[in-house]
Amino acid sequence: MDDERLNKLKLLAVIFIVILGITHVIEGFLAIGLLDLSVTVFIYSFFLIPIGFRLLMLLKKEELDEKKQTIIFASVVIFLNGCASLLFLITIDVGQKFFLYGFIVWHLIVDIYVFPVLFISNTILDKMDIDEKIGYFSNILIRGLGLNYLFQILAQILPGLYYMIVYLLIFGIINLIIGNLLYLKKENKQIQILNIILLTIGGIIAVILLIINTTPNLILFVIFHVIILVVRIYYIKRKF
Repeated sequence: MDDERLNKLKLLAVIFIVILGITHVIEGFLAIGLLDLSVTVFIYSFFLIPIGFRLLMLLKKEELDEKKQTIIFASVVIFLNGCASLLFLITIDVGQKFFLYGFIVWHLIVDIYVFPVLFISNTILDKMDIDEKIGYFSNILIRGLGLNYLFQILAQILPGLYYMIVYLLIFGIINLIIGNLLYLKKENKQIQILNIILLTIGGIIAVILLIINTTPNLILFVIFHVIILVVRIYYIKRKF
């Protein structure tokens, strides 16, 4: 892909992120009464709007390619937003507010466009081969898992599920730290192995929690753990 075409795709993606954040705010107000949906879209708008304007400013100054961590963070938020939109589309009952499905579908469509653009941008900047691209995708999943864990803490406060809060807080922070280390020090085998150990522990606990209290989010967490573990083991075998 030539640079001019990629820059146009990135500009469109960044504009979409800003619009996405604004439509999240609108949906949040319209969804009042549907607590999970309203709170979730407000949380994502809090991230999407600043990220969108930040990326727009970097593009204008032609500095975006120098801010890889910003691109990664935006990729993580967009990926999580897409997962949340898909989950809501499948599970939520909006009652008579059928128009909310339109917002959810719109968000999903934008995420499906924006994520590949951001993903491809960083893989080109880092000149990744196919194995590194697979490893990078799993890195986004790890960070996404960590950030989503921290998001989910709010949902556990009212029911008083304190064991869930402790688990989400500890492994949310761990996954964010490990995700960052895997990107910065991807040639370090010890960090790769530590990641496998921590993911395995976190996954086992997630399965136990799923048995105690089955929720769509916990099912998603377990699926993420399985996918990430398979990819990271594959990556270690290929690179070490």
